[in-house]
Amino acid sequence: MRRLIEASVLGGLVFLEPRAALLATAGVAVWRLRKNVRRNKKQAVMAVLFSALMLSVAVGAYALASFQTTISGTGKIVQLNIGVYSDQACTTSLSSIDWGSLTPGQTKTVTCYVKSTSTVDSTLSMSLGSWNPSSASSYIGLSWNRAGYTIKSGEVVSATFTLTVSQSITDVSAFSFTITVTATEA
Repeated sequence: MRRLIEASVLGGLVFLEPRAALLATAGVAVWRLRKNVRRNKKQAVMAVLFSALMLSVAVGAYALASFQTTISGTGKIVQLNIGVYSDQACTTSLSSIDWGSLTPGQTKTVTCYVKSTSTVDSTLSMSLGSWNPSSASSYIGLSWNRAGYTIKSGEVVSATFTLTVSQSITDVSAFSFTITVTATEA
């Protein structure tokens, strides 16, 4: 191994990457130092200095071969929150709607108020679920006038739900379902 390193360094050929070659050269110098200490003290001192120089060059080459950079990061915390109320002042939360007694083909509307306490503008949507009986969803439909509406933070808007009972409803004497109003970041 010593001959291969010595031959590659003395012959001007580099078989190792630069840092390894510099360290190998320093190792050859130390090996020569041991051999030459007995012969010549001046050569020994030169070999030590040469080894120290090669070691510091290797460390410097490593320092030059590395680089670092700093990247800063920023962001914001988004909070989406809406409330649905029965009054325009938004003091009474709306948790249920009693649609009363309905007949086939009838339409009924209820007006409520949606208030955004989100930190960003948000888009409103509505979905229905938990139908009881499940067949009622085939005959009863609900729509509203705020589908896709972008509500601003702090804004209050009126929303109208419209319930429609099909003319061909059968086998449903009472029904219940849930309405979910959702705000997604605009």
